Amino acid sequence: MRKRNISILLKIVAITSSIYGIIKTYFGIISFTYFTTLSNIFISVILFIFLLKDIKEFINKRKIVLNNIWYVIKFLATIFITLTFFVFLVILAPTLEGGFINA
Repeated sequence: MRKRNISILLKIVAITSSIYGIIKTYFGIISFTYFTTLSNIFISVILFIFLLKDIKEFINKRKIVLNNIWYVIKFLATIFITLTFFVFLVILAPTLEGGFINA
């Protein structure tokens, strides 16, 4: 029960953060050509699907089993967002005027 509540909370925070980042960096349709924006959208959609699953489990008080392909897609989304983070951390953040602090 507690594990599911924490999972729901973390998914809500991650989705909110991702949407905030997309809105904050939006400067036209060209924004949707960047890998960072696409990976944020992808992870948000996947997390939203799993959030709905968790909420449905919470309401129905029984375990819902998804097809394994959903877990593979979730794994891919995690890889995409991790790759985005490391590229930013290693390549982009050091080039910023304030360095890692302003990143």
